[in-house]
Amino acid sequence: ERNVAQPVEKLRDCLQSEAPLLKAEAIKHLCRLDMKESEMEPFMQDDHPIVQKAAITGIIKFGNTNSAKKAEECLHQLIYSDRASARLRAALILQELPDKVYKNEIVKLIGDPDKEVKEEAFIAAGKTGDEDMLQQVLDHLNGHEKIVIETLFVAGEKSLPLLESFILKKKCTQRQTERLIRLIGRIGGNKAHHVLLNLMDGVVGYPHVIIKTFYHSDYTGSQQQRIFFEEQARKCLSNCASILYMQQLLLPHRIKYKLLYDSLELEMNNLKDSLLYIFALLYDREKIKDVRSAFQSGKKEAVANAMEIIEMTVKKEIAFQFNIIFEVTDIEHKTFALRKLYSSSFFTTIENILSSILGTEDFKYNYWTKACSIYTSKKQHHTINANLISRYAEAEHPLLSELARYSA
Repeated sequence: ERNVAQPVEKLRDCLQSEAPLLKAEAIKHLCRLDMKESEMEPFMQDDHPIVQKAAITGIIKFGNTNSAKKAEECLHQLIYSDRASARLRAALILQELPDKVYKNEIVKLIGDPDKEVKEEAFIAAGKTGDEDMLQQVLDHLNGHEKIVIETLFVAGEKSLPLLESFILKKKCTQRQTERLIRLIGRIGGNKAHHVLLNLMDGVVGYPHVIIKTFYHSDYTGSQQQRIFFEEQARKCLSNCASILYMQQLLLPHRIKYKLLYDSLELEMNNLKDSLLYIFALLYDREKIKDVRSAFQSGKKEAVANAMEIIEMTVKKEIAFQFNIIFEVTDIEHKTFALRKLYSSSFFTTIENILSSILGTEDFKYNYWTKACSIYTSKKQHHTINANLISRYAEAEHPLLSELARYSA
């Protein structure tokens, strides 16, 4: 790696080794340090794939014009071979030659009928970082989701503009969108964080996934971005208040509406989770981690201590609302305290609740909550706009779509 030339004769001794990996490493470094084409060319036909790969890639990169031409001919023979094992070798060699000049060859192998050849060709495409190649890879998301995501990760920041556009144009399912958002977080860096911020504004229904992704990518933002996340916290708190008012209306009939009531409790837990991730991004991460552990324990004393930490750590107005909403007390007490912030209940009838869950665009309820709402409307004979149910007949989640068709 440091281009130390003295040991080249020792490296030549390794060419006689019976160990393929050692021989391949010797070829790779000899090509770089002291290329002798006549010495390397015989290895282009070696039976062992890693030895052959080292010779072909080394000669293409460092050999003279004639030898490089011979090496490319060997590569083309492998690409157009009838044997899948040979085409697989070609795909692995192309991974070592991340050059746009081989785009056509990579495209051919991406269309290969052999699954393993196709997957290694995807990785070769990712290593080129070429926008056209990456777009072709992304077009295969539905049929080859796992390897496509891994390829885009290999491409790194070069895949970010495509991912942002793909998500904003809603070209994939909800589950795929969530996976691609997490992929952006894995890629990391300022550019990835900028894309995630754009997605917070550009796509409805994924704030929890995006906020959690920020948290796991060790994000630290500018002052302007901190203001943005404080606004996200306020939105979460507003949604929490809305759900509390729903639960207050359902409370006298809790047994009758148990399924719906419990689904709203799950929504509250998800919102609390999002808020704690936001607090960890904005304030003391370790203290908020202790708060999360306290809530997970479920012990009243631990939760009270956690709220004291919130009060001392988080911005005053946000901490005040959070502690009202998540203190361990009855819903009537919470909603009474919230009257100062939200002067009147958002809901007067069960139909209001069901319509809001199924129809709101500002907050994306979980598929389970929507399914419970459709089921409740059918079982308890609540009349709501039929369009609010029929819109889910082709929903991605099978339970939700089945219930929508059943209730139509």
